[in-house]
Amino acid sequence: MTKAVSSDPSGILVFCRPYLVDDFKANFAALPRGEKLFFLTDGRKKGTDDTREAFYRHLRSGRPPALLDADQSDDCIRRCRLLRNLDRDDAERRLHAMAATLQEWLDRLNPEGVICHWVDEYVTHLLSILARRRGIRFVGYAHSLFPGLLQLTSSANGDAFDIRIPSSNEVEKAIAAVVKPFFRQNYNQRLNYSLRRHVLGIGRYYVKRIVFLAKGYLERDPLHVHYAITPYLAERRRIRDFPSANCFSNDWQSELTSLQKKSSPTVFVPLAYFPEAAIDYWIKDKSIIDYENKTVEIVAALSGDCAVAIKEHPHMLGARNAVFYERLKSIPNVVMVPPLEYSAEVMARSDAVLLGAGSVGIEAALRDKPIFTFSNTSFWFARSGAVYLDLASIENWAETIVAALRSARTLSETEKHDFISACLASSVFPRSGGRRWPLIDPQHLAMLLEAVRKRPVSPRSVGGVEWS
Repeated sequence: MTKAVSSDPSGILVFCRPYLVDDFKANFAALPRGEKLFFLTDGRKKGTDDTREAFYRHLRSGRPPALLDADQSDDCIRRCRLLRNLDRDDAERRLHAMAATLQEWLDRLNPEGVICHWVDEYVTHLLSILARRRGIRFVGYAHSLFPGLLQLTSSANGDAFDIRIPSSNEVEKAIAAVVKPFFRQNYNQRLNYSLRRHVLGIGRYYVKRIVFLAKGYLERDPLHVHYAITPYLAERRRIRDFPSANCFSNDWQSELTSLQKKSSPTVFVPLAYFPEAAIDYWIKDKSIIDYENKTVEIVAALSGDCAVAIKEHPHMLGARNAVFYERLKSIPNVVMVPPLEYSAEVMARSDAVLLGAGSVGIEAALRDKPIFTFSNTSFWFARSGAVYLDLASIENWAETIVAALRSARTLSETEKHDFISACLASSVFPRSGGRRWPLIDPQHLAMLLEAVRKRPVSPRSVGGVEWS
């Protein structure tokens, strides 16, 4: 690829993984003819330009341009679930080669903005950083907590990208959906986990490893992120990770009631799906990336003054080391709630909720539960009334929570309406179709492109991630 630099903006750059290209092209096919779009992917996809030639060229050169300083490089490597598990020299070589590759394409295209899926690995993270340096928007989208909607985020850290004002009727419907007694957003995943499904999941994982290894070499792309990252995803890998019934309480309500007679308040801690964007990229303090050890530290610090109700994320069953549950269960004043219980039931028996960027924060605000969070960038944070807790001072959290609960107040009905309205401002309606990734309603898609073009960003970054 020649490194020609375009002097005229070429429209919107649409970037996605190779296996999502068909859905992204179908998505934007709903726009009027003449809309300037350029599709780019980071692997082999017939009929679509990709990054392979430039990436391996820069990798072979051994001296790609230094586009990131040491702090930014470290941030990108530690947040990416692939790079942080590689030899540091190898990780840095891949990082800088991909940064130089993406810079070439941005120079060549000079886009007005970038639309992608959410950032959750180093390639899309780099693209978000380089886009910001040029003063252009990077917007990602995926399924929303709110049923039947899609969520827009700006940059890499979970900031909401607002494009509309939802109607009062839509807001009330969203509130009614979330506060249903048995609400759970499953993101189209099954919940009936069993040993049979666990074994099948293990088999599927090892088949993927073999198939992806072969595809990487057949496509002359052995370092492609989608293939290389598989060992570091939330996958079922070992029979021993199937959680036995002993990992969780047989009668959590009674256990919690007994604890509450001795310890107060009760804090509900929903465990996060990990690794994924909401932990890796939406939380400024990277210490949370050591998720299991950090969670044990948090719970141990809370348990001295509080009863702690912990519930596993249903979609993490079998994907986490079962020893983690034993470590949590061994901490005094802790109740391990079975994963398939509803969060609303645990909240009803708790005085507060503690979490990162998870969607339980929205439920808690609507269910009149004080929220404590170690993420202040997620799209729901601003009007939730949540209290931010610094991961650098976990030893003070119990004291902070106890003190804050003395003066805590719930949101009024008007505030709840305004809160959900603010959340929905960064959502869009889907339309039918989309085999692996959702398609956006044409009217909302046009609104998104207009907003991307008209709202440039300040070309700044802090530590590789653009924190507000």
